[in-house]
Amino acid sequence: MPGHAVPLDGLPALVEAACRGFGLISLHAERHVPDTCWIGTVTDLRPKSLRLREVDTGARWSTDATKFRFKDITRVEFGGRYEQTLREFAGPYR
Repeated sequence: MPGHAVPLDGLPALVEAACRGFGLISLHAERHVPDTCWIGTVTDLRPKSLRLREVDTGARWSTDATKFRFKDITRVEFGGRYEQTLREFAGPYR
């Protein structure tokens, strides 16, 4: 694990630090789409939303970024074995 802290006082700072430290994050929007998560890296932060460049199950980067509103995000995960394995095979987003 990286040797720096991930701030917990706000979602924008958390996702930015998690992407910087771990490379990939998993986002959940369980109120709208239960049992689904999106894995990728944040490419754009706005006051009310972010854009996530996703990695698919075959470790291929998506060509487009998906927009998520902060108010719809219910959970953020990072540093897990699955995210680490995808990052290893996908390589860094360019």
